Amino acid sequence: MHPSPSGWRHAARQLLAKMFAEFAYEGILTPVPDSAPGAAPDGRPAAAAGDRPPGRREGTYRIEVPGGPVYRFRADRGAYGHWRIDPDSLAPSGDPLEFLARAHTSLLRLSGDTTGHLLRELTATLRADTRLAAGALSAAELADLGYAELEGHMRGHPWLVANKGRIGFSAADTDRWAPEARNPVRLPWTAVHRRLARYRGVPSLATPETLYARELSQATRDRFARTVAEQGHDPADYLWLPVHPW
Repeated sequence: MHPSPSGWRHAARQLLAKMFAEFAYEGILTPVPDSAPGAAPDGRPAAAAGDRPPGRREGTYRIEVPGGPVYRFRADRGAYGHWRIDPDSLAPSGDPLEFLARAHTSLLRLSGDTTGHLLRELTATLRADTRLAAGALSAAELADLGYAELEGHMRGHPWLVANKGRIGFSAADTDRWAPEARNPVRLPWTAVHRRLARYRGVPSLATPETLYARELSQATRDRFARTVAEQGHDPADYLWLPVHPW
């Protein structure tokens, strides 16, 4: 699946807003109030005090890149200092890759090799976020999904910026194995000696045999046991462990 230009731009703005918010909260960046209080970079007025949740203080801010652009955006601050940035208010650019390329030395103090790795991880994250946005469902639709199906619509960690970097994954690997690909996968099972593993399950799956009976046919369980026995081992000494190839 190839991302559309508009979908990529939307995901990029969301990611840059997240980057600014998290880096500001962690003290890596220091946004300062803009010189035009009450006016957002996009020209819209800031929300009136009565329109804001209690404890939030809204304004427009800027981040200056030495020798580069001045980023402006609308944001409000939570009671504990966290930032909520309006992605649509970002100006002059909503591109996190461009920001990183311009600011990695002067603001972020990143070496060249670290910047290169981060650019790669952000690109992978953007591709995944674009795919997720293209197949986004409503809250009502998500509420009716099972656990496995819901996992394919999760947007990732709410704070970690490059949360889908997946170092070592090719585009083909991502299309096959990533959650947002939503491809059914038949898991391989491996035999693990009980010296190395212990079984723990919820009450409805209190014993390994209960799990195996639900997930594996009797013929498959017999084949597993026969394979271990042919290697000169006692099948009773082993647990069957499903493993995701990812």
